Amino acid sequence: MKVPNKKIGVLDLNIDNLFILNSLRQKFINDDIYYINDVSIENVDEMDKEELNQIVSKLISSLLEKEIDLLLVVSDSIIEFCEELFKDIKIPVIQIINETIEYVNEQYEHKNVGFLSSNSMIEANIYQKNIRYNHLYNMPGDELRDLIRKQLVKTSETFQEAKNIIAPVYKKELDIIVPSLINYLSVKTEINEFLKDVIIIPVDEILVNLVINNLYPNQELPSKGKGMTYICSYVPNDVSAIN
Repeated sequence: MKVPNKKIGVLDLNIDNLFILNSLRQKFINDDIYYINDVSIENVDEMDKEELNQIVSKLISSLLEKEIDLLLVVSDSIIEFCEELFKDIKIPVIQIINETIEYVNEQYEHKNVGFLSSNSMIEANIYQKNIRYNHLYNMPGDELRDLIRKQLVKTSETFQEAKNIIAPVYKKELDIIVPSLINYLSVKTEINEFLKDVIIIPVDEILVNLVINNLYPNQELPSKGKGMTYICSYVPNDVSAIN
């Protein structure tokens, strides 16, 4: 008997959380994944917030038109500036900020924390004021993010930049690093080269497990299937349907 497949919507800005697709695809073999982003937005701080909300609203509508069963919001900037847009959505909405904070507080309360993030999210102070830590150290990662966007992972450039980011906190006895972008997980090798014992919070696994709990409560995931992955990048004034 064929198991009906689910439809998972993933909402991002730029490509900074594209890494989540690998984790979702490995678990949800039978299900369709619809990923949509806006590659034109590089720095939300430079955008008019009303314009940003209009763009994100169109992206959400495009996903909902696919009759998705769950919406996964992987961009922390969308949550920071556009959270009101999700209040009236009837399907489950899982978002990266609250779920990451809750996990850290449950599993690693009062530890020494490194917060690896963009400068804009560091300045927003959302994670820092909600994580219960012993000491927290900001680790600005804009340049590392940009290298990952260029697919320069496991290169001399990313090793050097990881070293630059870690240098100010090297002697702080960090217990964990909290990455605000899922793509930072693609440079775990570089980080562990300099901080061998630090735990990098597996944000992708946290979100995947929440998707499982929402779509397959008290059920086993289908072990067979031919789920599809659809990727749509938004171009201003042209939100095309996801094929």
